[in-house]
Amino acid sequence: MFYLRSYYFLRNTLLIAVLFVSIINLNGQNKIDTTKSKDSLQLSRKDSLFKDTAFNATKNVFDSRIKYTARDSMVLDNPNEMIYLYGLGTVNYETMDLKAGQITINNKTKLVNAQYTLDSAGKKIEQPAFNDGSQAFDAEKMAYNMETRKGKIFEALTKQESLLVFGKAIKKDSSKVIYVKDAKCIPCEYADAQTYFQTKKAKIIPDDKVVTGPVFLVLAGIPTPLGLPFGFFPSTRKKRSGVIIPKFRDAATQGIGLAEGGYYWGINDYTDLTITGEIFTSGSWSANIVNRYTIKYVMSGNAEVGIRRRYFEKGDLPGVKVPVDYNVVIRHAFDQKFLNNARFSASVNYVGGLYNKLNQNNFQGILNNNINSGITYSKSYTNFNISSSASLRQDKTNNTVAISFPQFNFALNTIQLFPNSEPNSPLQKLQFNYSNNLNAEALTKENSLFSDSTFNLIRSGFNHRASITHNQMFAKYFNLSNSISLSGVAYLQTTRKSDNLSIKGYKNIEKKVFDPRATVNASYSVGLTTTGIFGNYYYKSKFLKQIRHRMEPSVSFNYTPYLGEKFYRQNQSYIDSRTQEVIKYSIYDGTLYGGPGAAQSGNVSFTLNNTLEAKVKQRSDTGISFKKINLLNLFNFSTSYNLFAKTFQWSPLSVSYATSLFNKINIQGGMAYSYYGIDSLGQAINTSYYKSSKRLLRFTGADINMSTNFDKAFFLGKDAEKGFENFNWSVSPIITCNLTPDAKTQKILPNVTSSMSMNLNLTKNWVFAIITGYNFKNKNIAATTVNITRDLRCWQMTVNWVPFGPFRSYNVGLNLKNTMFQNFKIPRQRNWQDNGALEL
Repeated sequence: MFYLRSYYFLRNTLLIAVLFVSIINLNGQNKIDTTKSKDSLQLSRKDSLFKDTAFNATKNVFDSRIKYTARDSMVLDNPNEMIYLYGLGTVNYETMDLKAGQITINNKTKLVNAQYTLDSAGKKIEQPAFNDGSQAFDAEKMAYNMETRKGKIFEALTKQESLLVFGKAIKKDSSKVIYVKDAKCIPCEYADAQTYFQTKKAKIIPDDKVVTGPVFLVLAGIPTPLGLPFGFFPSTRKKRSGVIIPKFRDAATQGIGLAEGGYYWGINDYTDLTITGEIFTSGSWSANIVNRYTIKYVMSGNAEVGIRRRYFEKGDLPGVKVPVDYNVVIRHAFDQKFLNNARFSASVNYVGGLYNKLNQNNFQGILNNNINSGITYSKSYTNFNISSSASLRQDKTNNTVAISFPQFNFALNTIQLFPNSEPNSPLQKLQFNYSNNLNAEALTKENSLFSDSTFNLIRSGFNHRASITHNQMFAKYFNLSNSISLSGVAYLQTTRKSDNLSIKGYKNIEKKVFDPRATVNASYSVGLTTTGIFGNYYYKSKFLKQIRHRMEPSVSFNYTPYLGEKFYRQNQSYIDSRTQEVIKYSIYDGTLYGGPGAAQSGNVSFTLNNTLEAKVKQRSDTGISFKKINLLNLFNFSTSYNLFAKTFQWSPLSVSYATSLFNKINIQGGMAYSYYGIDSLGQAINTSYYKSSKRLLRFTGADINMSTNFDKAFFLGKDAEKGFENFNWSVSPIITCNLTPDAKTQKILPNVTSSMSMNLNLTKNWVFAIITGYNFKNKNIAATTVNITRDLRCWQMTVNWVPFGPFRSYNVGLNLKNTMFQNFKIPRQRNWQDNGALEL
């Protein structure tokens, strides 16, 4: 019995082991798909048939990491050691990835061949797509050696950064260098582009450059004679140094020349340098140097220096020489995190001579008469803020320069005097503020900027201000604000005036003398405002339901005492040598912050703000609804009265308004009125206007501005836009009218000007933009510009035209949109300087 049980135990154990091994083998085999083809087997590399002796006799040719599949079938030819993949086969080996309609793998030669297949209509489909690391190719057929990593590709297309390269035959060596025969270099993303560079041979060094033999430009599929003896296309994001090819220019006033040529130097990853210039047969020349730098999370900026000398021909006269013009531009900024949340920025823009007038081709540059520069540093602390700056402003209308340096500002954060008091109590609303600033400035002519006389014109001073404020709401609708302020100024110099009568003539003399002074001013202000007073008017109309009038009146009083001449010691006088008249003046005249007032003042200011709204009925799908519309967005009045003034106690009455018609036409403007009359010369007199004209107010001026914007949706509606989605247009007219009475006759003199900007998209690729205007007083057309843009897929055509006026010019340009070829342009232009009518 014991032996019988042992026999059954061993038998069962052996059967279980055999069954377990069989299950493992079955799971390791792929299923055969007989639905595709009954005469072929769909096998994977792991199929047990690969253990045939024909394959075992060979060495391990293919690395174990190779993977291949096929959508339709895979056929194994054991005697010839071949594998055939049909129907979108794929091969993956290390960094290589191949997809194609038909793929053949030769185990002996280690060669992989791939090509397209044909569909039922005879069209090529499933063309080979090959990837090896960063290299990618789309082709019709190819051969690739998996051991040497060399290959040959036919009718192939590859992308190198932003450049497409198509070649009839491409060879790839083991170092991944690519050689192309009969190449087309397409400078955009469209493989079917008809504008490209054509060459017989090219060499591609991946992530570096594309070098070609003689290269010619093909425009719209038509070969042109435009070419170069060789082509060099950087295909890397790294900076590359090289020559910037100049452009040919034919200028009427300067002759023939070359412009915008130079050299680009990619110094390193953080900075570069661009040097460009131009030269003409008249003798005109220019040079421009630009340095850019960027250190991530630290700083960035650029510096530019431009210098130019122009010679202008005037008829048969020799060239008229213009002094050397120059400009200096420096911009620098530190990253805020790098400076521990402080801010530092610098923007220097200095223009010498007529650089802005003679070297600009746009209205903004030509008409820019105020050029500003500045350096600023600021930092915020827990309880206060500090800032320091320097600024320079050029006014090219009178060639003056205003310098302000140094400027230092300190501001204390608002302090609650009683923070632990009861919430919303009067004590809890008391706040303290303090600030001061130190400044020095000088105003001089450009040609005297660096002379000794500039130092004599410097005005400097220090002022500070402390205040205690209190704001309190009461009766739910009123806010009462109080403020007590103490301010002061300090100077090292004050003003002295005199005159001089001599044989050479009469001359007023004003000079600064060393006279340290400090003054103090005190003021008190109180104001009362409301949250609004409403008036509602209801109507039993078919359309109008309600009109609501909102009024916000406010009144304030500001009192500044005068501590007397004995305290300030500011008034002095001298005798006019011609008239023997006593001329009084203040020693603080012409100082940076001024001095104390000549008398006490107490201004009572009145303001009344108004808005007007209406509710109208309108029908909707759910019945009758109400819509709110604005009749008057604002209609405000303001004036003031000085309690201590001896003459002209009332300031002019100012009226401002704004409204919108049909939610489309915006109207805004203002008016000014005086309470006082005028004499025969049109001068204001301290007499009520009512006494002479029986009218309370005298009109002194007004202005009105109307603007709107119309587009196709305004006239057609959204539903009517179907079929015209790419056709868009908009017109934005603006009309400005100024009314000024004549000083003597009081006749109203109008001055009406208009401007209009229009944008028109005929299609999604055509864009027209026009800016123009008209002055009805001078009866002339304002500066007009016409801009046309045409999108040509890889290219973009632009036309900029100024049809008339002293700055008439045109510029027609055809340039590639690819940033790699941003300097490749086909221009035709005539600048406004070439008109031959320039007045120096």
